[in-house]
Amino acid sequence: MSDEDRAVGDCVCREARYTVDHHITRIHNVDKKAVGIFRLNLLLMGVLLTALTIILNRDGIEVAPFFNIWSYGCLFFLVLSTFFASITYTSSSYDLGVSPKIIEDVEEGEIDSSEEFNDEVTELYKEWIVHNRNMGDFNSYLITIAIASAFNGIVLLLGGGALGLSGYENEGIIYLTFLVTSSILIFLDWVIWNADSFYARISD
Repeated sequence: MSDEDRAVGDCVCREARYTVDHHITRIHNVDKKAVGIFRLNLLLMGVLLTALTIILNRDGIEVAPFFNIWSYGCLFFLVLSTFFASITYTSSSYDLGVSPKIIEDVEEGEIDSSEEFNDEVTELYKEWIVHNRNMGDFNSYLITIAIASAFNGIVLLLGGGALGLSGYENEGIIYLTFLVTSSILIFLDWVIWNADSFYARISD
């Protein structure tokens, strides 16, 4: 192998390592977001239970207005967000490090030069990059659903709380405003899901 070929091989390995490091950092960042959303959802559900307990223990406060389609929707999306945040964190994995097979080949003398070792490692980098990239993409989809669901839950929480405090019981208006709000949330969820596409268009 010529010096030029050796230099190219070293450069490929170095750039591949940078790529793998970037993928791992991306996976770790998504994991941190998943944990943050998980904690936020647990906090919100804890606040809801505490508020409900206080209301039930106080005389003169009607409980029925707080149980409406808004509060049910809020609970659904918070649970959904918590589920996807959990899946995001627990599904995270990444490939890195030489295989036992390569170590055995070095010990047995089947790989007896740095050039051969670099060739083997370069092949491994291909597998690592593909796996880690796919893992990062998969987690990105999950965390996006978790974020959008948490957003929906917070909006519905505010709406359900406002209705409960006001004591408003006109079911027709309640369902109508819920449908309008749901339509707006669907559009906003679509924007959240396609945020990277919008950024790509703006940056071009």
